[in-house]
Amino acid sequence: MNAPLSHPPKTDLKPDAGTTPVMAQYLSVKAGQPDAMLFFRMGDFYELFFEDAQKAAAALGIALTKRGKHQGEDIPMAGVPVHAMDGYLARLIRQGFKVAVCEQLEDPAEARKRGSKAVVHRDIVRVVTPGTLTEDTLLDARGANRLAAVAIRKGRAAVAVVELSAGVVDSVACDLSDLGAALAAFRPSEVLVPDRLFSDETMKGALDEDDLIEAIKGVHVLGIRSKTNVSRKVLDAADRLMAVAAFCIGTNQVDLDAAADKGVAVFNAPYSNTRSVVELAIGMMIVLMRDVADKSREMHKGVWNKSATGSREVRGKTLGIVGYGAIGSQLSVLAENLGMRVLFYDLSERLALGNARRMRSLDALLAEADVVTLHVDGRKENTAIIGADQFARMKPGALFLNLSRGHVVDVDAMAAALKSGRLGGAAVDVFPEEPRTNADPFDSPLVGLDKTILTPHIGGSTEEAQEAIAEFAAERLLGYLNRGDTTFCVNLPNVQLAEVTRAHRLLHIHRNQPGVLAELNRALSDAGLNILGQHLKTDERTGYVITDVDRDYDREALTALKQLPGTIRFRRLH
Repeated sequence: MNAPLSHPPKTDLKPDAGTTPVMAQYLSVKAGQPDAMLFFRMGDFYELFFEDAQKAAAALGIALTKRGKHQGEDIPMAGVPVHAMDGYLARLIRQGFKVAVCEQLEDPAEARKRGSKAVVHRDIVRVVTPGTLTEDTLLDARGANRLAAVAIRKGRAAVAVVELSAGVVDSVACDLSDLGAALAAFRPSEVLVPDRLFSDETMKGALDEDDLIEAIKGVHVLGIRSKTNVSRKVLDAADRLMAVAAFCIGTNQVDLDAAADKGVAVFNAPYSNTRSVVELAIGMMIVLMRDVADKSREMHKGVWNKSATGSREVRGKTLGIVGYGAIGSQLSVLAENLGMRVLFYDLSERLALGNARRMRSLDALLAEADVVTLHVDGRKENTAIIGADQFARMKPGALFLNLSRGHVVDVDAMAAALKSGRLGGAAVDVFPEEPRTNADPFDSPLVGLDKTILTPHIGGSTEEAQEAIAEFAAERLLGYLNRGDTTFCVNLPNVQLAEVTRAHRLLHIHRNQPGVLAELNRALSDAGLNILGQHLKTDERTGYVITDVDRDYDREALTALKQLPGTIRFRRLH
């Protein structure tokens, strides 16, 4: 995994009469860690020499300098700023390098008191190997020479710590949620962890309510797709649940109010499949305009029917978009680029992009559009917003698309409009009732109708969209679990507080009622804790505050914070 060297380094690393005191110190330290890449602290930089410099330059994309000298010859040398070291260190660890960090352990002014040739005392304070944690919240770069190891068994963590210089061994067991605090208490210089710090279980297909209630016991994080319903009953059974990630766009399958009442954060990926849905809508419009689906079906039956009758371009046609959110607005832009005239209707005030024109009523849009496409959310108020009356108000022969939610359209009314010729064609990707698995049968009043394209809810089913959904939802989960960040959370106030070095972070979710913050700060003051940073935000139901304090806390302080009036959930991060 290590990068090849561009040219052989000088291998004689023994000091001689011409070796400077600092280089002699470097060579001495390096001799103790011959298999590690040595970060050697010199002022505001960590310097690397010889083969280490060449490897670091290749792995990190940094430049070699020509300042290095040893035994009268130029040697490879590279520097990393102290403030950026952690980022470079993490990149090296991911590439398989072992890294030793050598720090200055005294003020240069003290060294000068010993004479002009005295060298600042330096020594290795940290050795990090691939597979170890490197976060400052868990590792103290200037701490004692302690090595910690973590083992995970059935949702519990065991931490063993050895003081290498004294040979003292200590250990503790804790819940996984308290692992960070347990490690921080020991302040180890290195932590060895399993390949997977958290256990996980993957299930194919959606679970029904009873099965989910049984499976969710002891679970800290739940990941779901669109067909798994997380009801209040399920949340009542979740004894350790901290967060739910919906690896999809909508969250109507989760009881958001119940989750907020339990202090369970819910995240989704609202923008990750936008482009995929838009491209499918564009494609369906073109296929319907050119009658491609029916002509393809005839060709498979051996019928050659070359004709221009009923085949039209999308250019110059009017597109009516119902729902001008992320998907609707991007569709608007692409449709205009195809030469279409764009109208849109949305209950919320939306900025019209390009030449799109907002319509004051749904009826007005239906009367003008050659193609009507739905891109609304799944709230109950949107049930059957398009029915027989709306189809009757559309232009004769207009096309209709639904790539949003199945229950927002009266499917029987759509089938009648297609059979009567009122609709010139339809493309439907979502249905009021959909099979739970690919093995289950599908049926709909739309099956078998001419000029009707049916697809199995594949609007966001592209490799690119699924990868983006996985990354976005997972990043939101990690941000919440590791930092308390609720950005893009759909049921709790969105709070983000920058990390403070060497701080201890406390998270408090509570009912939105007067006096909670005052009581919380009073409890911190009573415990002698100084606040370094704090951010509170509330919505109609819930309040959420992140607090960073300047020193460690005792069990009595934590108990007091958990018992504050209105508390829903209290969590300590580190």
